[in-house]
Amino acid sequence: MGSYDRVSYINFLILMAFFVCSIAITYYINLILQNNSNPQMAFAHQTSKYGNYTLEYGWLEEPVLIDEINDIVVGVTTDSENRSSPVRNALAEMDIKVKYGGITKDLAFVPSQEEAGLYEAEILPTRLGSYDLLVNGTIEGQVISDEVQVEHVESKEIISFSESGSDIATEMPDVDARSRLGYLTSYYFN
Repeated sequence: MGSYDRVSYINFLILMAFFVCSIAITYYINLILQNNSNPQMAFAHQTSKYGNYTLEYGWLEEPVLIDEINDIVVGVTTDSENRSSPVRNALAEMDIKVKYGGITKDLAFVPSQEEAGLYEAEILPTRLGSYDLLVNGTIEGQVISDEVQVEHVESKEIISFSESGSDIATEMPDVDARSRLGYLTSYYFN
């Protein structure tokens, strides 16, 4: 290989490194923008304390995906003598609604078949973003009035397998930039 060919090859590798870096940067920017509505990536239920009662709010299935039937769950426990006990029939005098923007919808909670003190309400989230629960009423005389945010509803794209064609950017395995450069050079020279 002559010196001119070697310089051209090195220039090509540098150009490919920039190309790979730009793909990586674009990928991470898109990832950040997609998850901007949900900066916390860990899935967690929200917990609130009202007197001796602790209510835990969340979704049954996480991540919460748009147009997928799910359940909003509320767990109710009472704290006494350093011990938590589930509260049966806790939501009998509670009114819990789900809120998205300015729209609210009543939820029909039923006791869980699997766990005492856990209540479930089926819902089909049809919008991306943040949902709140409007919680009002009493539990065994304890007045509760609160608005609690539950995990954001995400696009199915976060777990979908791409159906796009044979674009080189989509064919690259998710590995570090050096390996991507090797992959690209083998792609073009083999």
